[in-house]
Amino acid sequence: IQNKYKVNLRSISKTTIYYWICGDDGVLLRVRKHDFKIDRIEVDCNCPRNLITTDLKSISFFNDQKGVAVGELNTILITSNGGYSWQRLRLADFDSYYYNKTIYTDLNKFYVAGNAGVFLEFFEGLSGWSVNKLRISRFIDDEDEYLLVDNIRDIRQFATSAWNPTFSYTTQSTTNPKDLIVLTCDFNKVFVYDRGKSIPNFDFVYLDLDSQDYGDINAITPITGSSSFL
Repeated sequence: IQNKYKVNLRSISKTTIYYWICGDDGVLLRVRKHDFKIDRIEVDCNCPRNLITTDLKSISFFNDQKGVAVGELNTILITSNGGYSWQRLRLADFDSYYYNKTIYTDLNKFYVAGNAGVFLEFFEGLSGWSVNKLRISRFIDDEDEYLLVDNIRDIRQFATSAWNPTFSYTTQSTTNPKDLIVLTCDFNKVFVYDRGKSIPNFDFVYLDLDSQDYGDINAITPITGSSSFL
């Protein structure tokens, strides 16, 4: 495909008739499937420069209408009309955040993960978008909290009834089906977030990779036809 936008392209998502691609310098491309015609979509940042120029790292569409793209310096762009217009979702307290990955999981919910352990859950209500900041941490005592992750590189949603973790210190059992998000991180860390609250007492579960050190784990993808991930 001939592409005149010579920047690093970081992520791709698709709707019925388009591929959507995002990349460095605020590049957001709409590619028509039947003839691969490429249009750049310019997004007003509502700031003096008038145009989003920060690097975009990830894009995800839930359906033909609703999508989200995220990137550096607290950049979160949302659309509810199939990408014909995009709005920047501003969170003043998060201005220093760098986002690496987003997934649109439900009609009114998406997740964003990034550097410094940032993991955010956005949900849309009658008054607009709200956010929960989810912390992958361990409480040492009533006052001290230890963050267990550094940079989150990728996230992937999956549902399963085949995974049944056991607990060495309790007889509690888990329920099925499970609605989970896998998070891959720096320093050989993989966590599972329990969206459906099927695992008692815990929101996150740490996966021990057979005591092997694989370094920074940058991406995860499902293996077609199986319940495994690569």
